[in-house]
Amino acid sequence: MTSIRVLALCAAMALVLSACNEGAEEPVDVKAPASTMAEGQKAPETVKLPAEPGPGSLVAAEVSDKAVTVGTSLANDQAVKSTQAQFTTSDTVYASASVRGKPGASVAVYWTYQDGTTHKEETRVLKSGGTQPVAFSFAHGDGMIPGKYNVQIDEDMVPVGIADFVVK
Repeated sequence: MTSIRVLALCAAMALVLSACNEGAEEPVDVKAPASTMAEGQKAPETVKLPAEPGPGSLVAAEVSDKAVTVGTSLANDQAVKSTQAQFTTSDTVYASASVRGKPGASVAVYWTYQDGTTHKEETRVLKSGGTQPVAFSFAHGDGMIPGKYNVQIDEDMVPVGIADFVVK
């Protein structure tokens, strides 16, 4: 019974992915692993998946814990001057990350509290191209309360990095 569930799941995923990726070139062969087949059971036919993800598809991204820095002041180029991990509610916390910077790219920040609640979200559209630092701020007026936080910066909906900090 378990191998049938695995095969059904593989087939369902293949159908969903192929529906999301209509028009992509060079399909990829996908087969159920032989270890999931019961003895004497016939292997399913190969399912063709498109090679390129389409709109709405999940894309793997590497996120560095050093890509986003947090501190209480910024340099002229929007980079955090000196990083720190603890703040008070009277501080303004700045988060900065270097982005690739295609003109028109969307850069977003998410300030998330320890319970998973996002206290502040902000999005900007880059006007110029090239690698550049981008900075955002978070303060008491934005809903900052004592506790543990993380800040994530995304470029075109792909995470650039994440940083953890504490407010006392």
